[in-house]
Amino acid sequence: MSGPCWGITSNENLGGGLQARLGEAAWTLFDNLHKNGMVMLGPNAQAINPVLQGAKSAVFGAVDYVAYGAAANGESVKVIFPSSGTVIAPRPMMILKSSHAQADARAFIDYVLSDEGQQRITAAHLMPARDDIDTPRPRLKDLKLLPQDGGGNTKSRTEVLSRFNALFGEH
Repeated sequence: MSGPCWGITSNENLGGGLQARLGEAAWTLFDNLHKNGMVMLGPNAQAINPVLQGAKSAVFGAVDYVAYGAAANGESVKVIFPSSGTVIAPRPMMILKSSHAQADARAFIDYVLSDEGQQRITAAHLMPARDDIDTPRPRLKDLKLLPQDGGGNTKSRTEVLSRFNALFGEH
C-alpha cells in the first residue's frame, strides 16, 4: 500500500483554514506531508476511492460524511478527528433580501430545520444543526476546533491558493 493520499473538498478550505488558525506552522505541516509522499488526488470520491480500494492508506482532510456513508455501506473505513483539533467548513443557509421567492426560501429553511429535515440531514451522514436530533456521528460541540489567531495570520484567498498549489500542484 502506498502512502497517504491528500483528499480535500477544497484546498482553500483546508489550506486557508489551517493557515488562518496555525499561521506559518500550517505550511510546515503541509511541506512535511508533501515530503512524506502525500499527493492531492481531488475532492470527495476521487480522494476516498483509493483508500477504499487499498491503493492508499489514508485521506487527510476529506469531507467526513463521504467516509461515514462508505462505512454505513460496509466499507472498512474510519473517520478520526485529531485530538489536537480540526477545522470545519460550515454551510450556512440564508435568504437574500434581493430574492424574488422569499416565502419559498423561508419554507425551505423551515423544512431543513424541522424534525423531518434534520432527520434527512442525519440520514445523509451530515451534522445536524440542532442538538436535539439523534446522530451516530460527532456533533460540532463534540469536536475540538483549532483555535483562531484573531485574524493576524489570515492571507488572501489568492495567496493561500497560490502557495498551496505551488506545493501540491493544481488538480
